[in-house]
Amino acid sequence: MSIILAVNDDADDRDLLSQLLEPLKNVTLSFAKTADDAIESIRASSPDVIITDASHGLELIARCRESAPNASVIVITQNAAPPDTHDGGISFISRQNIRKLLALAISDQLKKSESQRQLGELKQRIKYRETHFELTNDPSLITPLVTFLKDALSSADFCDETNRHRIGIAIQEAVDNALYHGNLELDSEICEQDMTKYYGLATERRQIDPYGERRIFITYKHSPDSIQYVIRDEGPGFDLDNLPDPTDPESMIRLTGRGLLLIRNYMDEVEHNDMGNQITMIKYRNGHT
Repeated sequence: MSIILAVNDDADDRDLLSQLLEPLKNVTLSFAKTADDAIESIRASSPDVIITDASHGLELIARCRESAPNASVIVITQNAAPPDTHDGGISFISRQNIRKLLALAISDQLKKSESQRQLGELKQRIKYRETHFELTNDPSLITPLVTFLKDALSSADFCDETNRHRIGIAIQEAVDNALYHGNLELDSEICEQDMTKYYGLATERRQIDPYGERRIFITYKHSPDSIQYVIRDEGPGFDLDNLPDPTDPESMIRLTGRGLLLIRNYMDEVEHNDMGNQITMIKYRNGHT
């Protein structure tokens, strides 16, 4: 049963809405006279569609979207001049077209809500997903890669925004390491001394062998309880024991060397292969193993 909440303090308008929506099947219509009543009703019943009058202002619309982010909002406007429009989850219908368009708009929004509900249920039933990337040594590919993988987390409703941001940082640091320190074999000391020289040398090495032909391989694995990122470069690898301690006070003032510290802080498990050219990062849902 779908729930529709109409925010309107005019008795004649409420009667008209009841009349227009009566033909809709499997729908429950309720009313709220004030903004505060509306927010209370939203929290109590989680409506699928909210109908409000433009006279209540943008503040009520914003509060409705905040309290019920998945609900569609239909705003009845007094101005008949602009065409009836849609803006994301908000539809605008002029009062002169309310008899012709309201029921149709609600029916359309309910179909979209049901589709989103079914999609959400389907996402919860995903048991396993695996995606493979093979990147050249082009640093401009890193940001869209991180965005893609963060969007995958959001789509799967795996974690909150804070953890998505942290996981994105971990991925960024790991791929940066694979590109600059792995495939291009650039020493962090060069960056400490002269950042312009460091990135200039990176540009040069991307054009010559053996550096230029190397690739970065990223595997993203998602299960209901965890996500895993495996990032491997084709460089000679490194000895983890020879890396400077990132928690050392002297290291804290350096421009480089804190990537692995961030990765370890933001991911639940971090492992390197023996060669030192592959890192595996695991994050568990809700932080549980």
